[in-house]
Amino acid sequence: MPEYWLVNLKENCLEVFQQPENGRYTSYRSLKAGSVFVCGNGKQVMIGCVLV
Repeated sequence: MPEYWLVNLKENCLEVFQQPENGRYTSYRSLKAGSVFVCGNGKQVMIGCVLV
């Protein structure tokens, strides 16, 4: 599943866009440190590790 990650340093969060359809992403999540995210490939990412 294609996904796009944006590390938002100003808000200290990871913004995840998924499920592209007709040139737009139909799913959006904003995740803070302490959260765990499961990628489209099934692997887990600890958000705090991304926001270093």
